[in-house]
Amino acid sequence: MDFSNPSRDLVFTPIEKNSTFQGFFVRKKKTQKGKTMFYLYSEDEETLLLCAIESSSYVYEISRNAKNINKTDPYFCGNLIGNNSTLTYSATDHEGKNQLTIQFKKANERIFRRFSAIAPPNFSIVQREPQYINGVWMLKYPHYDGISSQKNFMMDFDDDYCIAFEKLHDEEYYFSLRYPLSLFQGFCLSLSVMKKFSQE
Repeated sequence: MDFSNPSRDLVFTPIEKNSTFQGFFVRKKKTQKGKTMFYLYSEDEETLLLCAIESSSYVYEISRNAKNINKTDPYFCGNLIGNNSTLTYSATDHEGKNQLTIQFKKANERIFRRFSAIAPPNFSIVQREPQYINGVWMLKYPHYDGISSQKNFMMDFDDDYCIAFEKLHDEEYYFSLRYPLSLFQGFCLSLSVMKKFSQE
C-alpha cells in the first residue's frame, strides 16, 4: 500500500489477500476546535491516513486532511452515523454510498460477540470470542501485549481475523487490518467501539 498517495481512493481499497496493514489509532481529547479528534497513522507513525471529528452526537466526519474536515474538501472521505435506539452505525463514503453497517447487541445479551458488521457486497464480519487459557478468558492478539480494555476487539472473516484493535497506552491503540476490509471500514469499526464504550 502506497502511503505517499494522498488520494482518498487509497482508504477505500480493500487490504490485499495474504497481507496485513499495521498502524496506530490515536484519540486526542478537546483539541483547539474544542472537540475530540481521532487519527489513524501508519506503523512508522509518519503518515496520517485518516482522521475524524465527532461533529454532533453519534455523527463522525472522516477525512484525510486533519486541517480541514469539510465535505467540500477533496480529501473528505465520508461519515459514520450512529443510532442509539437501534444500536447501529452506518458508514457512508463521500458520495453517500454505504461502506459498512455495524450492529451492537443490547447490554443484557451475551457478553461475548457484542457486535457484528456487514460490508458490501455482502461480507459478514463477526466478533471473535475469547479463548479459555490457563483459567482466564482472553483474546490472543497477533502482535502486541496491550492493556485490558472494553474497547479491545478482534473480528473474523473466513476463519481468520480481519481486524484487531488493542489498547497500548492511555489514548493509543494498535490497529491491524486484513482482507476484505478497507482502511475506511476498519477506522469506522474502531470509531464505533470508542463511542459505544466511551465511559470506560
